[in-house]
Amino acid sequence: MGFGSRGLLTVRTDSREVAEGLSAGADDYVRKPFEPVQLLARLRTHHELAHERGRQLLEAEDRAKHLETALSSNRTIGMAVGVLMVPTLDRERAFGLLRERSNHTNRKLHIIAETVVLTGQLP
Repeated sequence: MGFGSRGLLTVRTDSREVAEGLSAGADDYVRKPFEPVQLLARLRTHHELAHERGRQLLEAEDRAKHLETALSSNRTIGMAVGVLMVPTLDRERAFGLLRERSNHTNRKLHIIAETVVLTGQLP
């Protein structure tokens, strides 16, 4: 009926059979004889619903990516604050540790980027 939709077109009119069809995974149940206008309206509705579900799924995936980035940033900031709060570290040593951590992260990103460019796939 729409993208990923499953409908039943049947001459059966028993309510129990309708319920069985829907329970089996049908998105809609149209009895014969049917009105072409009604069938087209149902198809249009199912198509629009499938399109909307797909759009919402893409938005949810995008939000999840942003959350992953935010969590990663929060971990990095937390680590930086932790290093800066160690009472036995002087300022120069603390910032040295932060620079070292940043360089390590940048090296990892550089290796991943090279792999993607060479192979076209994430490692």
